[in-house]
Amino acid sequence: MLFDQVDTALLHFLQNPIRNIDYLDKKCADPSWYVRTAHRIPLIRKLLTNEQLKSLIGHQLLKNLRQIKTSAKETLKPHPKLTGKNNIDLFMSTLNQYFNIEICSTLLKTAPPEFHTSIDFYRKQALFGKLEYNCNRATENLELDESYIYSILKNPELWKTYYLSETYFLLTLDLMQASYSGDELLIKPTPKLQSSLRQRWLAETSEFHSTISDLVLLNHYREIIDQGKFLSFSDKDALTDYFLDKCLSIHVGFLSPALKNNSRYHYLRDIVFVAAFLEIRALQGHSRTHYAAFSGYINPASLSYMNSALSSEDLPKVDSAQSFIAVQGSEYIHGPLKLKYGLKKLVGLLLGNIKDPKNPHDVKSLFGNNFEQEHMIDYIRSINGNRYIVHPGFKAGTNAKIKKYDIDLVIEDSQHNTFYFIQAKYRLSDQPTFLSEQYEVMQKDDFHKGYALQLLSLKNNLADKSIRDKLNGLGLSAAAEKNSHFILLHNMPFLNFHQVHGIYFYEWNLFRNLLKNGKIHVNQNLQIKEEYTLTDEQLCEPDRIVDAYFGESASGRQNAINYLLYLNTQVTYRLGHLKIRSDII
Repeated sequence: MLFDQVDTALLHFLQNPIRNIDYLDKKCADPSWYVRTAHRIPLIRKLLTNEQLKSLIGHQLLKNLRQIKTSAKETLKPHPKLTGKNNIDLFMSTLNQYFNIEICSTLLKTAPPEFHTSIDFYRKQALFGKLEYNCNRATENLELDESYIYSILKNPELWKTYYLSETYFLLTLDLMQASYSGDELLIKPTPKLQSSLRQRWLAETSEFHSTISDLVLLNHYREIIDQGKFLSFSDKDALTDYFLDKCLSIHVGFLSPALKNNSRYHYLRDIVFVAAFLEIRALQGHSRTHYAAFSGYINPASLSYMNSALSSEDLPKVDSAQSFIAVQGSEYIHGPLKLKYGLKKLVGLLLGNIKDPKNPHDVKSLFGNNFEQEHMIDYIRSINGNRYIVHPGFKAGTNAKIKKYDIDLVIEDSQHNTFYFIQAKYRLSDQPTFLSEQYEVMQKDDFHKGYALQLLSLKNNLADKSIRDKLNGLGLSAAAEKNSHFILLHNMPFLNFHQVHGIYFYEWNLFRNLLKNGKIHVNQNLQIKEEYTLTDEQLCEPDRIVDAYFGESASGRQNAINYLLYLNTQVTYRLGHLKIRSDII
């Protein structure tokens, strides 16, 4: 299963293969004489085991990484004119010279003619996804800016080595396995990964549809500006409220008085509006915007803070906040980072650990406390209907027999006499994108504590007399082992439908829609329509919920088609003496 605990050294290797090349030196055994010899003989190499083939892959990675480490700085050159969306076709054709996306021939033969247009579009999208993801990994590791992306693509050995390093990580965790078929080294998911593959695909697809909804909204405001009109202040507030809720899980209808009066909250609103406004400008084809275009909507102090913090005369490194928005003179420059990821980077830089003079806590703590203690409870109570009853949270006292449990709220499903004990973890400025970042989050003490201590300590002792007495006193006497379930609720889109030790993981935007019968927004010709995917599925049945997303609704049928495409998609490339065909992950 994805996101189990992993060896720290292996995770560091995935995070930066060049810097942590010593992991392969220590952990990857050199292929034996038999393995090297057998690999040269077509009739024998198909007998090589997964472990033997993994040693060949690790050896090739080690060889390439050593060469990259010594030569990358000299061979990679900036191309300042080859950046941005106007050069995507060049980037794609360059990558396609040595890395290909292929669809299973059987599917192509049986698909109707009209389906082939969708397949071609899907293949291009898949190729661009890998291009962007892998180039970003490499540029961040090498501490380069956007102008080096074309140079990285023109260095096939570097690009393919980075791609294979993530595959090697999955091979090491027994989530993928290698075998030979003819002259190709096939790499496929193991049953251990297959069990969570559909959930991960659906989580990523849901996030994609969420991004499309954002784009539709931004286009609405772009059309207003295209008509020569100015955004009204109510437009400004609506746009800001939307992205505060969608990207940062801050719903303006459920703010504590402490937050409403916090000057840094109002600064955050200005940051979000400027980010959204520049996103609209980017849709118009403008990467540069004079600050006069939006300064009338925000506090002059906010503008001064941003001017100072985002000033950058040179192209910023790809992993920096300035790679989303940089300031040069009087112009704000929209960089390559996408809105949700870039906005969180921006917030992390601009808010940092600063405090409001009138409040004792830093603003990040205030947002976290508001989400975990008030926002969720008030929002769920506001949902129409009487199926879900919200009970306040509780935690172990100083002298409690059972230690360390900490529950933020309890949801009672009155329709099924079921109880959900929930612990929330809020991240204001984290948006794990790379697989290494996602694994790192699951390994962090504070996040791990949420389910390993705060939830499991209660789950494993629910029948203890001291716990029973506690629940009885809270009006939760009906919550027993057989009808109680445990959820870690967070605001990171990658982690949905996940299960560890009987703990269910849900992201807030999805979770609140599950409480509304699986409400989703479907894009049809840039018109957003609502669908409801669930009938009687319960929060403790993530597999049934996933099944429902592949049901007979318009979106369900489309999901089924797209997932079939995904399962029949492979990448092909050569690295050294290895001719690789791998399922896309």
